[in-house]
Amino acid sequence: VINAKTTGAALTSGYQLLWGPNVGLGFHPAPYGPDHTVIRGLELISLYLLRLNQYLFEAPIPGLLPAAIALLLGATRLGRVDQYLLATGAALLLVYFAYWHDGFFLGPRFVYPLIPVVALWTARLPGQLRRFGQRPARAAAYGLGLSAIGAIAIGIPQRAGQNAAIQPGLRFDADRAAAGAGVTDAVVLVRETWGAQLVARLWALGVSRPAAERYYRSIDSCRLDHALAAVEAGAGPLGARLDPLLPDSSRLVASPWSPDTSERLLPEAPYDARCRDRVAEDRAGTALLAPTLLSRRGDLLFVRDLHERNTRLLATFPDKRVYLLARGPTDSAPSFRLLSRDSVIGGSR
Repeated sequence: VINAKTTGAALTSGYQLLWGPNVGLGFHPAPYGPDHTVIRGLELISLYLLRLNQYLFEAPIPGLLPAAIALLLGATRLGRVDQYLLATGAALLLVYFAYWHDGFFLGPRFVYPLIPVVALWTARLPGQLRRFGQRPARAAAYGLGLSAIGAIAIGIPQRAGQNAAIQPGLRFDADRAAAGAGVTDAVVLVRETWGAQLVARLWALGVSRPAAERYYRSIDSCRLDHALAAVEAGAGPLGARLDPLLPDSSRLVASPWSPDTSERLLPEAPYDARCRDRVAEDRAGTALLAPTLLSRRGDLLFVRDLHERNTRLLATFPDKRVYLLARGPTDSAPSFRLLSRDSVIGGSR
């Protein structure tokens, strides 16, 4: 029902609509990042289990160790329910072995359905050890109890603090911040990173999501910026401008100057004043457009800051004030700054 309402086709998800058929299972080129191969599938499954081992109970002992020992001791006496749980757990791992994306958010989220099975076998460890006597069983019970105390006292509070600090920009409440700053009846230019602007400009030129990712990650950001400007000005087709730049992809490095390390740099390529300005803007502080799209304020229009392209938008809303939304280099939340229309149209801020 959700697919039918959002994409127009019941069996077409939003991911498929944006990224194409390669978002599905199988060993093939991924929508972005490295190709999904059998070796990468094994790497991802190993990584998921290692992370589950670390994140599962937040205890001072490896999270999977007690369950693994209990399962090893009880493997010859599995009932039908246990067989079902283990078989479906193995099926879950098999599915994600064939899936290209590294699913990490607050831990290994793809394998969290395994937690009830692992918790069950962890609780069974003292009982499995009872066949060797009461002492091993008691030692296991005491060990699990002490681990639980350690998790409650140390591991869980530490992890909670870490999780609370993750991606504060995505939790930005645009309407509340605008009300607090007295912003009304305005166009708000959201200053995203230079890299995000480049990707959006590729989309605007009709480039698919997978192709845009390929161009963005395979071309020096400054050279890409100038190539896009030429195409936007009508100077030739996009492919003729961008494809000759792809052979240099193997020599690219992550930007050493911008906080956005997804931006690419060709070490010997010069950066002119325009590109240096974009890096300086990144370093001065940026914001995210996505959370502002949740705004329910009809008098506010949140749009991506695209510099000289903003003039056409401002001409459509001649009576609205103009604000820039960005955060300082050390600020935790973006803030609004009132801009002069003349400065925006003239290209200065």
